[in-house]
Amino acid sequence: MVECVEDPKQVMLPTFEKLMNLPPAKIMPIVAVYSFTDQTGARKRRDSIADFSSAVTQGAATLLIDALKAAGNGTWFR
Repeated sequence: MVECVEDPKQVMLPTFEKLMNLPPAKIMPIVAVYSFTDQTGARKRRDSIADFSSAVTQGAATLLIDALKAAGNGTWFR
């Protein structure tokens, strides 16, 4: 049986490379990202239909935390 699955490839975007290559911070700031219960944007209700909008990227807190951890190859934030 021949498989059609390719090995995964990691793509480094220029912005991620810039983030990783930041010089070490002189003073490591302390940063906190708090939990937000509504990560989907505005929630409006109408009587006749269920109309929910997702105006804000879902899971943005996770993306922000990953970016903070990656900054300067982990040397920027505590």
